Amino acid sequence: MNSMTRIYKTAEVLKKGGVALISTDTVCGLAALPGNTCAIERIYEIKKRDPSKPLALLIPSIEWVWKWVDKNEEIKKICEENWPGAVTLIMMTKEGETIGLRMPDCPPLLRLMEITGPICATSANVSCQPAPIQVNQVCREIKDKCDIIDDLGVKPDGKPSSVIDITGPGRDIVRQ
Repeated sequence: MNSMTRIYKTAEVLKKGGVALISTDTVCGLAALPGNTCAIERIYEIKKRDPSKPLALLIPSIEWVWKWVDKNEEIKKICEENWPGAVTLIMMTKEGETIGLRMPDCPPLLRLMEITGPICATSANVSCQPAPIQVNQVCREIKDKCDIIDDLGVKPDGKPSSVIDITGPGRDIVRQ
């Protein structure tokens, strides 16, 4: 199966409410579409993750930021300095909530999101365990609970994204 066929198949599964195990530019991840509450709840169950810990929202372009965040030249500049890449930026939404956004440096994943739109994602490990770098390193317990497994033909670099909070003055590094 060629890479575009796999991407379309993964997009179809996500659009039908599935959970995907995918490779990204950082580590392997669990992914679902943000509008699908059941799939997102499944990710929390699969990871045994505390539901108070939010998932990152992967976006295909900087233009998507303005769907949630008021347009602002300073935020645009910070996004352009860090994306595409392995940096999740925590921002304040128009509603006064926080959101973690990341534009990956991963052409196959960006192509997937051109079809699906943004994707909620987190590393494909049980919480507090090391994040797997390659799909073959993901434990069977997690793999068996995913609706599709697609490495997207990507070799992750093996380091989870840095997280930078830009909701206040300055930049607060949450995870490096």
